[in-house]
Amino acid sequence: MLAEKITFPTERNFSMRRFSCIVFLHLMVFFSLINITKASSKSHYSYHYDGSSIFVSFMAPKLDFIKTRKGTHRVELPDRSYLMDPGNPNLPEIIKLIPVPASRSLEVISIQIVRTKCEELKGFYEIEPSPPLLLSTDRGNILDWGKSKKIKHGKNILVYSSSRPFPVKPVKILATKTKRNSKFLRLAYYPVRYYPGNGKIEVVKEIQCKITLGASETSDLEYQSTTVGETPQNESDSGTNPAPADIAPGGDTSYDYVIITSNAVVNNSTKLSDFVRFKEAIGHSVLVVTEDDYTSLSGPPPDGRAEKIRQWLINNYQNLGIKYVLLIGNPDPSNGDVPMKKCYPRSHESSHREALTDYYYADLTGNWDIDGDELYGEYPDDNKPGGVDYAAEVWVGRVPVYDDYSTLDHILQKIMDYQTESGDLSWRKEVLLPTAILNFEQEPPDYLTRTDGAELAQKIINDFLESNDFTHFSLYEKQGLQHSTYPSDAPLNRTNVKDSWASGYGLVCAVGHGNATSIYRKYWSSDDNQNDTPESGETTTTSFFTSSDSRVLDDSHPSMVYLCACSNGYPENSDNLGYSLLKQGAIATVSASRVSWYTAGWTEPNPNYPDNFSLGYYYLKKLAQDIPCGQALALTKEEMIYNSPSIWLNLQGFNLYGDPEISLVTIHSICTSDMDGDGDVDGVDLAILAEKNPELDLSEFSEHFGKSSCIE
Repeated sequence: MLAEKITFPTERNFSMRRFSCIVFLHLMVFFSLINITKASSKSHYSYHYDGSSIFVSFMAPKLDFIKTRKGTHRVELPDRSYLMDPGNPNLPEIIKLIPVPASRSLEVISIQIVRTKCEELKGFYEIEPSPPLLLSTDRGNILDWGKSKKIKHGKNILVYSSSRPFPVKPVKILATKTKRNSKFLRLAYYPVRYYPGNGKIEVVKEIQCKITLGASETSDLEYQSTTVGETPQNESDSGTNPAPADIAPGGDTSYDYVIITSNAVVNNSTKLSDFVRFKEAIGHSVLVVTEDDYTSLSGPPPDGRAEKIRQWLINNYQNLGIKYVLLIGNPDPSNGDVPMKKCYPRSHESSHREALTDYYYADLTGNWDIDGDELYGEYPDDNKPGGVDYAAEVWVGRVPVYDDYSTLDHILQKIMDYQTESGDLSWRKEVLLPTAILNFEQEPPDYLTRTDGAELAQKIINDFLESNDFTHFSLYEKQGLQHSTYPSDAPLNRTNVKDSWASGYGLVCAVGHGNATSIYRKYWSSDDNQNDTPESGETTTTSFFTSSDSRVLDDSHPSMVYLCACSNGYPENSDNLGYSLLKQGAIATVSASRVSWYTAGWTEPNPNYPDNFSLGYYYLKKLAQDIPCGQALALTKEEMIYNSPSIWLNLQGFNLYGDPEISLVTIHSICTSDMDGDGDVDGVDLAILAEKNPELDLSEFSEHFGKSSCIE
């Protein structure tokens, strides 16, 4: 029996905590100031379980068929959810997480269509293809079209010359997902099927499918069927994506915040103990773990430090109720004391095969080497039930340490200062957007569509900055023969970026090409042979921000930074840009440990497809909602589909340098007041206090945005 129509709750929950010694006032005013409107596909779906199978039904959302200036057709739906299969028709793809009873195995799954209701549209349609993934290198552009395709003029002619429908099936199981004790299927519904041979469109208006599961081992009584209308845009809003905080610890002792580090850090840092006490004072229970705790454990081959650390987390994350994990140590995968894990998402490719990742410590239920060849995180080898699924059991961040303990102490103190800062915090709602052009129209090796980082900046501005009272300062490419068509506050160059950033911004999104220590712009400086094509020798590449430039930044107003570029977080280089900013100018950075891939001609974020532009869009949107940065990055990754080696490289390669628990606006105030007169010091969450006691005047605690104070 189907449940009544429901509206799913958001994941962010508040709880009141009491402490007997040092306690806190936890001020969360941000949600009264920000109200991001969620786009809805208006599609309805439902699922129910009959004891052996799950039945899933979909109804098509509102679809618009737009004719482009090129004469092709594009199908539009509100939440921009598309099947991004380079070279193949770009059609809507609606993905839902379907809960599976915990007793069922994800290994044995079959799916069959029970009924459909379809409509053939009149007319002839030419659906435009999805663009390729693109990587710019010193040797030129590399395009990733995927396997088993024959590309001509941007189209896979094996599909475009066929009379068969695309996609072949209107529903498809894309992957499985295990998050702590919960299991899910990632199910795709394709409301539009295209027949390229005759230009016909079929709309699958309604469909029901039956998913048959393996034998039940225990009772399935806790499974709840659901009917959903106006479905949420992101999986994190679906009610089927529990956060670590939603899982109660299994034992009497719990530690929701774990620091994994080394004895050397413990012995040499003068601030670590203060940091632990601070985190406990603002409501966490903190455990420090070193090699003394995990060296004796046996992990999977090759059973090095990374495997042992992950094994310790696997053994303890549920019983201890771990939510946040802060890694403090050298991230070098070869000789670091708290190493990143070297993975091989593109193991079957000839170049750019590896990514270094901390996500290995977040997704704890997946076997990252399920094929047993000691090449971790491979696509497609480790993309199977029980393998890598990118569902984070814990939120992970890192403070790199390269034998410089004074810098570590500075970063730890900065985090404490950031989380307790008083005064005017309006600067945290100011956003800096330096964005470069990555490739030009008609640029070889194939005739490409221009990719302008300003497209990402404009989407961020229009979709969630201006509507929520954020201000911004934009720097776009204004030099050369084919510059950005968007107006900006200043031209993009190194001097302008340094000068503007030095004034302090809460958020920074920088787009460009990159290496370990710099982010670059490229402009079309000349057309020597007058052929209207930007060729080798006719473009100029120059940096617009470097690791050394971070020294001019105001570290008392540190930014949350997303670096949309290659290799800015290269962990083997102690001068990498992501870490240099964390040392001065940033409170948290997300950057790539190796190359990162973007979609050629990007214009719209896709919630199902983590090219580096879309990954940044949804990560920054969550930061603007005041979601802690570790959680924001993890949710962004696990909400996106992963269907190619290069996409897996993006998911693994972007790492967080910084404390995973900090958020953009939430401020903690530590006090020692007895507010209820019982003789004990009390900790009160003002958001909860205001909700439960609307008659109280709490203006003295929040005189302006972001300020909190104690009752004395």
